[in-house]
Amino acid sequence: MATADDAKVTRRKVRMVKAVVYEVEAAATAGEGDTPVAEGKVRLSQESVDAILAEETKPYPNMEYFRSLKDNPAVPPELYEKTMRAVRFAARSHDKVQQGILRRQAWIRSELEEKGFVDVDQDKAATFTAVHWKEELMTDDEEDDDDDDEDESEEDDEFDEKEDDSDNEDDEESSDDEEETSEDDEETSEDEGHSDDDEATV
Repeated sequence: MATADDAKVTRRKVRMVKAVVYEVEAAATAGEGDTPVAEGKVRLSQESVDAILAEETKPYPNMEYFRSLKDNPAVPPELYEKTMRAVRFAARSHDKVQQGILRRQAWIRSELEEKGFVDVDQDKAATFTAVHWKEELMTDDEEDDDDDDEDESEEDDEFDEKEDDSDNEDDEESSDDEEETSEDDEETSEDEGHSDDDEATV
């Protein structure tokens, strides 16, 4: 008979990659003797500088796997060429991002060497947001919990939409009832008018 301990031992571990985002933070107000921050500029905090310089660049993954599909008899040549065009496009986009990270790090190092601080334009500060990719081992049930949370959120959204639709239908029905009541009142008023005319004729 399987026990709870056995279940824990047999749970499969899944390697997940999560993004850790480091929003840009401004340095504390320049103190006495510090170079003032120019108008329209933001001085990066030391935490932001460290996060940017710690960003890692990685080559586009699984290129060898995609190339190996060419020798796979189950993959038609047309499908292979179509797949490789999409992969090459994704790889070029990935490489541009990686090159941008390296250029940004080189520029920050040069600013630190020259000035001892880094000032960036306010309207471009968000582009200095650093992203670190962190690998974590998760069990199947932990992964399922995350999926369940997402499903519950989607169900809540659908429920809210249905409620809104129901409210709109109720409003439309109420409006129709009011129109019918108004028409009945007009008919009653017309009938009373005809009755008065008949009495006056007599």
